[in-house]
Amino acid sequence: MTEANERLARGRAARERIHGAGSPPGTPATGELAPYFSRWIYESVFGDLYGRETLDLKTRVLVTLVALSVQGRGAQLRGYIKGALRLGWTREEIVEAIVQLAPYQGVPLTHDALGVAKEVFDAEKAK
Repeated sequence: MTEANERLARGRAARERIHGAGSPPGTPATGELAPYFSRWIYESVFGDLYGRETLDLKTRVLVTLVALSVQGRGAQLRGYIKGALRLGWTREEIVEAIVQLAPYQGVPLTHDALGVAKEVFDAEKAK
């Protein structure tokens, strides 16, 4: 297996641990318009960065969740809240991480992030 294929395989495995099997990176537009970008995400972001040993995958997902909250990226935040739950973070820990951001990201973004979290939690309950 070539190095690129190994990175791709590592990336797909890490992404599936976070988001579940069959969840492509990006959006449908990404896959259709820029499939090379999707491959780059798998190889570089998930294959290289998420595979580093200094932080475990659970911690990396929380860090990503925090960054997405600060940026107001609701759609991506939704996926990482689901991933955080899948990797063992509790609802209470996720809420606390989001609330901790209020002095840094502001109250409106904190309200938005909590709204996204509630949507995810409610959907998980309904399953």
